[in-house]
Amino acid sequence: KDPDAAYKACNFVVGCPTEPANYFHLLRRQLAWSFRRPLIILSPKRTLRNSRAKSPVSDFVDGGTQAQFSCVLDDPYWRERKEEVKAAVVCCGELYYDLLKVREQAGGLSHVALIRLEQLAPFPAKDLNVALESYGD
Repeated sequence: KDPDAAYKACNFVVGCPTEPANYFHLLRRQLAWSFRRPLIILSPKRTLRNSRAKSPVSDFVDGGTQAQFSCVLDDPYWRERKEEVKAAVVCCGELYYDLLKVREQAGGLSHVALIRLEQLAPFPAKDLNVALESYGD
């Protein structure tokens, strides 16, 4: 089966990257495809100017920790302690950084995983299900 079939069937791609490396890989993927679809990026500049929106240099190169575009980004805070999560919030764009700020305040969103949707169309249902199922019930 063609891994790009969903993209070929869709008339456009909508992305909402929250990290510089994912933004880079979104643009790189768009150019690497053998077919063309319009790319709509719903990421304001202030999102990428946010002091928390950082990516290590290794994420930009092949063989790094993030070698390609990720449609869904799991919460790195809970990566090793998923059994402690009581709820998951799916969000995208600047809202992620706003929720992150609330979580860092005393008592705000403790035990809540923040899962980021980096692509809105075609909707990455499989990737989102994998992220949500990793937290159990």
